[in-house]
This record gives sequence, structure tokens and C-alpha cells, in this order.
Amino acid sequence: MTKPKKDLLPKLVQELHAVRADLDIILDQYAIRVKSVIAECLRQLEGEEIIGDKTPAPSPEQLRKALDLCKRTKIKPKQGRSKDLRRLQNLTDRLAEIFMEESR
Repeated sequence: MTKPKKDLLPKLVQELHAVRADLDIILDQYAIRVKSVIAECLRQLEGEEIIGDKTPAPSPEQLRKALDLCKRTKIKPKQGRSKDLRRLQNLTDRLAEIFMEESR
């Protein structure tokens, strides 16, 4: 037995609204995470100090690696492609490794 269309349609509409709301939350959380890594890298590069933080200034080698990585990362933001999100994720993961792991 299948339910009549009038029973299924409102349920599908409700589910799609929920999926769209979940997408907004996921994108917001993703943006916060990626932006926080970029902000931490900028903090280190611009020499902002946090009380109690003794992070050394980045070495020339770290700067070269990061600059090369940024230049090689090709994205097309206006197209909104998932592969660009992956590329940004890879970029921020590597930047975190370069600046946060290697500076310790």
C-alpha cells in the first residue's frame, strides 16, 4: 500500500526544509573553523601577542612553504564547488601544520 500523494508531499517538503536548515548550520560551522585557522596564522604573521603565548615568529622556511602553498591553491569561489571547499580545507590543514605544529 502506498500513501496518497497528499500525505507524502507535506512530509517531503518538511524534510527538504530541514535539510536546507542543516546545510546552513554545516556551512556556518565550516566557515568558523576554516576562518579560525586563517585568523591564527594571521595573528602569528602580524606579530599579535596573546598574554602567556610564547609562540616564536615564523621562520623564513615556514613563510616560503606557506606562500608557495597559498599560490598553488587554485579556487573559483563564485562557482561554489565542493572541490574548492576541499582545497580550502587542505590549505588550512597544511597552514596549521606549518605554523602551529612546526613553531613548537
